[in-house]
Parts: sequence; structure tokens; C-alpha cells
Amino acid sequence: MHLTLVPLMGPFHLRYPAYNVVTVRDMVTASQPEALVTTVLETEDFKNPVWQDTLELALPHTVIPWAKKRNIPVYGVFEKTPDPTALEDFKRFANEYPALRSKMISVESLLRPLQTLLEQPLTLARIENEVIPLLHDYQLEREKVFEDGPATDWLHQRVRAMAQRILELPFERITVLASAEHIPFLQAELGDKA
Repeated sequence: MHLTLVPLMGPFHLRYPAYNVVTVRDMVTASQPEALVTTVLETEDFKNPVWQDTLELALPHTVIPWAKKRNIPVYGVFEKTPDPTALEDFKRFANEYPALRSKMISVESLLRPLQTLLEQPLTLARIENEVIPLLHDYQLEREKVFEDGPATDWLHQRVRAMAQRILELPFERITVLASAEHIPFLQAELGDKA
């Protein structure tokens, strides 16, 4: 199995002329996939046109129409959180306890450089070499400090389930359109296949 990971940057594709929705489609085309997978939607989502309201603009604007014209199957492997309010509940809870709040602030401070990065023009190379490693370090530290649970929205566990679904697909060449947030753990879970 050969997997190609393509990072999705949501509405930021509008800000980056060098990494926009057409760039994403061209990357998908170049990967010559037998199937497409996205980590931001479930397969069931494609049955209702509401999915086109996704923040991942490359999907409805260029990628999915391209795949449909070529009869390339598209799968959504998104794994929902077991508790949609857990992360916000944890943050509210943490604010009540100084030691826990301090840990949360320390971990969240690892994202400050990301805010600066997102204000600059980004290319695929910068996303792969600067954004993804920053998210990787943040996610590992957050998991180390708080474990994979409400404070992480069970991100590692959910991405592990997504990776398993990808590996179970019966195709040799798969292009995975993944939220930048999912890529660090997805790379770890897919190993040398990605």
C-alpha cells in the first residue's frame, strides 16, 4: 500500500496563494490515487449536501468534484469525540485550579509560534517543515502532561482509529487529505506507509 498525505489548512487556503485549493487538487492529481480519504468527514457525511459547508475548502471546491469526474471513491474516516463538551469542560475546570491552569497555559504557549506562522504566506514545504512539527511537539507535550483524554479531546485515540480505517481499505494507492491537526499522530500510526 502506498499512502500520500496531503495537509488541509481549512480556510487558510484562501490566504496562501502558494498553497490554495487548486494546489491541493494538483497534489491529489499527481499522486494518482485509486481512492481518496479525508480525516475531516465521515463517509456518511457525503450523503447530505451539508458536508460542502466544511471549513476544509479544498474538498468541496476542487478535490471532491475532481474525484467524482474520475469515478475515484472518496472515504471519510473522521472519528468523532466521545464527549463533544469534554475539552471545553476541562478548560473551564482547569481555570479553577492554579496548578492545573499553569500547566495548561504552559502547554498552550507552545502554539504561540503557530499564530505567527499562520500570518505569513505558507507553502507546502513550510507547512511540512514548520507547521506540522510545531503541532507534533505541542500534541506530544499536551498528551504527556494531561494524557490522552478530555484535555486532548482523545486526539491520539481518535487518530489511531482513523489510521486503522485507512489501512483496512482495499486499495494500493490512497491519497489522504488530512487536517493539519491530525497529521502528526497519523504519520506515527501509519508508519512507513505514509
